[in-house]
Amino acid sequence: MFDIGEVQEIRLFRGLDPFQMAALLDGCARKVRYLAGEEIFAEGSLGTEVYLLPRGRVKILLDQGGADQQEILVRGPEVFGEMAFLDQSPRSAAAIAADDLEVYVLDREPAQAFMTARPEIGLTVMRNLTAILARKLRQTNAILLQEVRRLHHRPPTPTQPLPEAGLEDSIDTFVRRRNSQRMVRSIVP
Repeated sequence: MFDIGEVQEIRLFRGLDPFQMAALLDGCARKVRYLAGEEIFAEGSLGTEVYLLPRGRVKILLDQGGADQQEILVRGPEVFGEMAFLDQSPRSAAAIAADDLEVYVLDREPAQAFMTARPEIGLTVMRNLTAILARKLRQTNAILLQEVRRLHHRPPTPTQPLPEAGLEDSIDTFVRRRNSQRMVRSIVP
């Protein structure tokens, strides 16, 4: 049995009542403990899970151990690892527990079966994931535009201000900025 009070503030569960959250977690999730400094997943690793962080902090490391290593801190309540959950692609960064913490790990296969059997829950969860990804895409577009303007020495126009990222969006902004820089370098001479 999971503690619904721990996860109810996580975006993935918006629009679900406590009974629906409990059914989803009981059917598809597991609770995992990590010690501070312990790796949750490695950059480039294959994964099919999304991680639900009710509280605590996780370090997201890009280019781990490389000359260009970058780090950002994710604070709960937050979701991370959702792209691999959706498309089973390699992880774009490593995740390291910054504190001793417990995370809920939602596995793809049981979640798909559950959401097919309970479409009212599945629709809400997928709508929430879509909203999370749409927000990240908007941030990526803004960062890409900012990088293109910077490369061409054009300041942002007052009619198209760049969105300010809050604490909860900091990881998204960080990852998108790094990926957009790579993309810009590949398309702009």
